[in-house]
Amino acid sequence: IELLDRPGPSWLVTAMDGSGWRMGTCDRSRGLRGLKIPMERLEPLLGGRGMLAEDETALFAEPLVPAGTVYLFGGGHVAQALAHILAITDFRTAVYDQRKQLVSRAFFPEASARLCGPFPEALERVGTITEDDYIVIMTPGHQGDYEVLSQMLRTPAKYIGCIGSRKKIAVTRERLLADGFTEADIGRVHAPIGLPIGGETPAEVAVSVAAQLIACRSGRLEAFR
Repeated sequence: IELLDRPGPSWLVTAMDGSGWRMGTCDRSRGLRGLKIPMERLEPLLGGRGMLAEDETALFAEPLVPAGTVYLFGGGHVAQALAHILAITDFRTAVYDQRKQLVSRAFFPEASARLCGPFPEALERVGTITEDDYIVIMTPGHQGDYEVLSQMLRTPAKYIGCIGSRKKIAVTRERLLADGFTEADIGRVHAPIGLPIGGETPAEVAVSVAAQLIACRSGRLEAFR
């Protein structure tokens, strides 16, 4: 219960051998508790999905709290549909918008955080973005998207995606270059966002974005490049 209430990733670890099975928990701040297993053996199993290592003592590590948070910048129809899909696929989400009426439990009942503030202050108000976090940018306008994107490119986020047409992406790229960002920086951005499944409605776009985030979490995103 304590681990489920904490924001960081944690795992349930089961050890199985000829004498039976034993269970423990593991998280980054306190390590392995309840089992005596070398961390160097356990470390390769600590990912975003259940992992099994078979040996004289078999180990199975299953995420209790998945690593990272998906930050949704913009609370429109696509973000609302996406938040629901992410909740049922075991992502933790937080939504940020400068429109107070959208940042509410009514629109985002499953979000772990609902934050309101100007887009130019997004990073300051959200706080630390880690290498386990995901950034999804879908504000109501090009300027808002750029204001958020230029801040998030300065973070180590695992994933950065931005909604928009190819024409808009091209304009944004030139603006980023003019503001001192490198081609490597821009190469981190998934834009147009989502896997190309041909969706057009908000729900269909949300499915494509969720699929891309799942591929990122499982370490298989490069297969779709």
